[in-house]
Amino acid sequence: MTLQQALDWLKDNLDVLVTIVSALVAVGSAIFARGETRAQRRLQQGAVRVEIDRQSLDWGDEVIDVMAEAGMLATSTGPVAEQDFIRRRDTLAARLSALADRGRLFFPNYQPDTKGQDKDGAYKGHRPPILFAVIIACYQVKILQFGHFRTGEEAASLLFKLRRLFVSELQAFLDPNHRNSLVERADRMDDRPHIRAARLALEFDCRHPGVLAAHNDEDVIFILPTEERRAILHAYQERLAQ
Repeated sequence: MTLQQALDWLKDNLDVLVTIVSALVAVGSAIFARGETRAQRRLQQGAVRVEIDRQSLDWGDEVIDVMAEAGMLATSTGPVAEQDFIRRRDTLAARLSALADRGRLFFPNYQPDTKGQDKDGAYKGHRPPILFAVIIACYQVKILQFGHFRTGEEAASLLFKLRRLFVSELQAFLDPNHRNSLVERADRMDDRPHIRAARLALEFDCRHPGVLAAHNDEDVIFILPTEERRAILHAYQERLAQ
């Protein structure tokens, strides 16, 4: 084909060429825009994740502080008036109760179809171990008694164990390498943190029978095998007999 023939062909098919080029440009623009949208979405998701981590860390800091303060109150031996003790106890218990509800925004219940169908949406299902640590701590603080040093020592020991469980679970939530495992293990209630929460719940129930049942939280104990539950109860009864 000569140059003149090529020019004539282009002139005759100019509209077709313009249409093809326009279509190619449109496709290229769409692909580029799609890539930009995905990149923006990833950035937005990353920003949301950072903000959630920041807020959950602030929440966790407050929980840790309140648990530590409650442990100190449980073993306080200084010249504290009973009225002041009760006021501090009730204030700490109220804070822990509110913190537990705030924690539901970061750690929702799982298996919502298996428990609490008569409750509001956020309260259906089973609590994750990190929230159970806060809830049991709240129950423990509510029943602290003024001047009972021995029971106060036991309460402080339990609060310390609950705090360790809480810190471990919060750290796993904030670590991207472990975050997915928290979701994956939600259906495996025999996972180690659930077992730790169940043991601590049983330890609390031994000393204060009926409290968990009154709050419909006794089922966490039955995560433990029957033989282990019996062994823990037997060991506690032996301590009482000494």
